[in-house]
Amino acid sequence: MAQQLPLLALAHVAYVMICLPAAGSSDSTTSTTTTTPASPSTPTASSASSTGTTTGTNEKGGNASLLSLTLTTLLATPVLSILLVLFGAPFTTHHAQTVLCAAHMAILSSTALVYVHGVDGNVWKEVWGAKRPGDIVWGGALGTCVGAWLGAVPVPLDWDRPWQAYPITLLTGAYIGFVVGSVLGRSVLFGKRIRFEEGEDVKKVE
Repeated sequence: MAQQLPLLALAHVAYVMICLPAAGSSDSTTSTTTTTPASPSTPTASSASSTGTTTGTNEKGGNASLLSLTLTTLLATPVLSILLVLFGAPFTTHHAQTVLCAAHMAILSSTALVYVHGVDGNVWKEVWGAKRPGDIVWGGALGTCVGAWLGAVPVPLDWDRPWQAYPITLLTGAYIGFVVGSVLGRSVLFGKRIRFEEGEDVKKVE
């Protein structure tokens, strides 16, 4: 697990930079632009403006990806390690396995969330409260946690199989859950939010 962790981190950083909008970008927030009557402009000025915009976007995406990976490593990994123990992971043994499992889960579930939503406290209250519309990052995070939870089922069974060793099944479930959750978050659950008020079902957000 330790050897695969850097590869996972690099792959996930590339994924968020290429496929997802960074927090505060024009794609991640709804913005309005005012148009003015067309005025003569030179191709050189237009090209320079386009190049500057692209460079600024790339720099912002790189900084946001590094910030999201750092926060994931420093904050999400310890929290998930504690949660794994509370949910039945060994407390007195297998410490390295628990931390590495939590690190894998943290990168899968939290890196994209921090990259897209930033560090705004109000936004994160909505994320933790499941009040934001469903999307690919929300689906991936939820799928990772649910998949790891389901992956823990075979661990205590007395089948004596090598693949039952902790935390192989948890990580397998987390990876499968991430893929399934991301697909569902981009399709079936996209734009929907959970209503906790009595008598209301899950509704699509217009």
